[in-house]
Amino acid sequence: MQLFPCDCIIRIAISPHIPGSREAGIMDHHLRNGIAQNPNAPQDILRALSHDWDEEVRKNVAGNRNTPEDTLRELSHDRNAGVRTRIAINRNTPQEVLWELAHDSDHYVRKSVTRNNSASIDLLGELSRDCDWMPRASIAESPSTPPDILRELSSDCTTDVRWAVAKNLSAPEDILRELSHDNEDLVRTGVAQNPSTPQDVLRELARDSDEWVRMGIGENPSAPQDVFRLLYRDVDERVRINVARNPSAPQDVLRELSRDTEVRGSLACNPTTPQDVLRLLHRDVDERVRCNVARNPSAPQELLQILVQDNELDVRRAVADNPNASGDILRDLMRDRFREVRLHAAEKISATSDLLRELSLDEDLLMRCIPARSSSAPQDVLRSLSHDSEEPVRRCVACNSHAPQDVLRELSRDCEGRVRPCIARNSSTPQDVLQELSLDTWTQIGVASNPSTPPHVLRELLVKDGIAL
Repeated sequence: MQLFPCDCIIRIAISPHIPGSREAGIMDHHLRNGIAQNPNAPQDILRALSHDWDEEVRKNVAGNRNTPEDTLRELSHDRNAGVRTRIAINRNTPQEVLWELAHDSDHYVRKSVTRNNSASIDLLGELSRDCDWMPRASIAESPSTPPDILRELSSDCTTDVRWAVAKNLSAPEDILRELSHDNEDLVRTGVAQNPSTPQDVLRELARDSDEWVRMGIGENPSAPQDVFRLLYRDVDERVRINVARNPSAPQDVLRELSRDTEVRGSLACNPTTPQDVLRLLHRDVDERVRCNVARNPSAPQELLQILVQDNELDVRRAVADNPNASGDILRDLMRDRFREVRLHAAEKISATSDLLRELSLDEDLLMRCIPARSSSAPQDVLRSLSHDSEEPVRRCVACNSHAPQDVLRELSRDCEGRVRPCIARNSSTPQDVLQELSLDTWTQIGVASNPSTPPHVLRELLVKDGIAL
C-alpha cells in the first residue's frame, strides 16, 4: 500500500521543516543519501529525491539503476556537472539522453558517456572527434572500440590519445606497428607493454634508446624468450627488475638474475622462479627479500616452515599471507608471540567448525571477532558470541548476514549504540525489525540504505513525526 502519493513526497522533500530541506540536520542529509543509494528504493521516492537541494542526494538518484527514465531525462539537465556525469554513466539512461550529454559543456560529462556500455557505436564515433582529448582518450583505451575508430585515433595530435590506442589489447597489428615508430617515448612504451604487439615489433623495441620502452618490454608476458635473454643484462636496473618479476621469463634467465643484487627482491616474488633459487633467497640478509619468498605461492612448504622461525615479524606475517601455507604452518603461527601474526594466521586458516569454536573461546577479542564475522561459523557459536561482553565482537555478529534471525532480533535491542546500526545495514535482518529500527535516530541511516527495507518504511523515513501532509 502506498502511504503517500508522489506529489506529496515531493512537497515533503522540499519542505523547509522536514528532511530534505536546506535547514535539515546532517543526520537527515545522510538519511536521504541512504535512500537515494538503495537499489530497491521505489521509483516514486527516487522521483521525489531528484528535486532535493543537496547535490549528493541528486547524484545518488542519478546513479541508481532503479531510477525511472523520465527522472533520468530531467536530471540530465541538472545544473551540477556531477549529477549529469552520473546520468552519463547509468546503463539505463536512454540513447537520446546520451546523445544530448555527448554535447555537454563539461568534458568530464562527455568522457563519462564513452564509459557507458549502452552507448552506441555511432555515439562513440561522434565522441572520437570531440574537441577535448579526454573523451577521445577514453574511447581509445576501450577494448570494445571498433578498429576503424582506433585507426582514426592512432594519428591523433595528442600524445595521451595515441598512448591509449597503443595500450589497447584490441588494437589491430598494423596500428601497433605504426605506433611503435612514434616520436613520443610514451606511445612506444604503450606498444611495448601491450601483450597483443607482434613479436618482431617487441624485438625491435627491446633495443629502443628509451629505458621506459625497454621496461615495458621487460614486463610484457608475451615478449619472446630471446628478448628476455637480451634485457636481463640491461644497464638500467628497472629493466632487469621487470624481467625478474615476469612469470614468462625463461628459467635460465631467472637463475642468472639471482646473482644480481639489485633485483633479488623482485625475483623472490616471481611465482615461476626456480625452487633452487627460492631456497637460496630465503636466507638473504635483506628481510624484504625473505618477505617476498614467504609470500611466493610457489615457495615449498619446507621453506615456509623455516621462515616461520624468522626473527623478523614482517617475514612471519608474510608466511601467514601465503595462499598455499599449510594448515600446520598456520597453526604454528597462531602461537606466535606477536598478536598481529596470530591474527593474520587465524584469518587465513581454513575455517573448520572446530577451529571456529576454539577461536570463539579465545581470550583475545580480535580472535573472537574472526568466527563472529565468518559465514561458516556454526549457529550456536554465533548465538554464544552475540552475548559476548565486548562490543566489537557483538558488532561483528550483527554484521554477519548468516547470523540466525533470533540473534539479529536480540542484537537490535543491544545497549551499545554501534551494534544496532550494523543490524540496520544487515540485509538478512527481518523486515519488522527494520521497521522498528527506522524509529531510532542511531539506526535510520542503515535502514535507509538496506536493500531489504520495505518500501513503506522508506516512505515513512522521509517524514518526521508531527508533519501534516
